[in-house]
Amino acid sequence: MVTNATLSQHQAVYRAVVIRFADDNKRSVAYFTTHSEQNDLVAELKNRLKASLPDYMVPSHFTVLERLPLTPNGKIDRKALPAPDARKANKHYQTPRDMVELQLAQIWENVLEVRPIGISENFFELGGHSLLAVKLMSLLQQTFDRHLPIATLFQGASIAELAEVKIIKALNYIYNE
Repeated sequence: MVTNATLSQHQAVYRAVVIRFADDNKRSVAYFTTHSEQNDLVAELKNRLKASLPDYMVPSHFTVLERLPLTPNGKIDRKALPAPDARKANKHYQTPRDMVELQLAQIWENVLEVRPIGISENFFELGGHSLLAVKLMSLLQQTFDRHLPIATLFQGASIAELAEVKIIKALNYIYNE
């Protein structure tokens, strides 16, 4: 897999594997071991992958392990890898500031099956992918009675950015009167 090779090319990474986590959203998760501790290694790896791969190929979770579990044959035991901890992804949680952001957060939580979701978190970094983006945009259309092209999500992949879209911003004005 391209992502495994890209991760393994980093000088601090000893061994890496990327798997599809078997939940409804089929999130990809990167597990890796390192040669040495390095500050902000996960952020650096994410940025490296984002620079060379499309968003849907960048894992939604990165987990550093002391060692990867192995089968008796010495291969990585994918079934023994721990489930990703969605709460760790939310360490910089920012609460919704108004009714529109609250509604958007509730919709995102239902679509992504992650709770809580802060207004500055990235849809794709939380496990979103193109199929979930279509589902999300359909729910937004039902909720706000406004059609938003899917490109809107790619241009602003956080709740705060989406709430600033002209159509939704107008709704926010109506809600807050």
